Amino acid sequence: MTPVREESETYTVSYLAALAVLGMLAHELGGADSGVVALRGVAERVRAVAARPRVDEVPIPARALAIVGAGPWAVTAREGALKIREAARMICEGFDAEHLLHGGAVPYGPADGLVVLQPDADPDGLLAALAATAIEEGIQVSTLAEDDRSNSPFLDQFAMTVRLQSLASRLATLRRTDPDTAIAGSWAQERLWNLGAP
Repeated sequence: MTPVREESETYTVSYLAALAVLGMLAHELGGADSGVVALRGVAERVRAVAARPRVDEVPIPARALAIVGAGPWAVTAREGALKIREAARMICEGFDAEHLLHGGAVPYGPADGLVVLQPDADPDGLLAALAATAIEEGIQVSTLAEDDRSNSPFLDQFAMTVRLQSLASRLATLRRTDPDTAIAGSWAQERLWNLGAP
């Protein structure tokens, strides 16, 4: 269910629409304030981020990029990494802070980059410590943070998701890839995609 027909194989609109539906379901079941009124406010924030994504300061790494967050920001890190992998055709992984620390960071070095999402939302300070350690290892570190956060970590994910989608588009432009075609070449063979289908 999207407001327009999805044109990109990276499903940028569909992902945000699915988040909105989940928010409305949670609201109807008595969960967090994520109903229609709250989502209208989110839409305004998303428009503002789309107009000014502030991702130009994230350098393109020579080899790979890791994105890390804590709590709900880790889910957004994984989704952002998927969008970057698909759109820019580069190695990109999303982590929660614990998984990056416990082995995920091992292959990263000076040819790589690390994007830290909303470090002030981490009550333990692990994200800040990971960023400092990555700098010591010669890894380029960037921070993406929302200045105008609500009291709902769930609702705050919309704006950050759009920021990461904008980063995917920017990296695709720099790498001269088509950000709307995720599966190409031999990976796009219909025979391959029909295997195991119902």
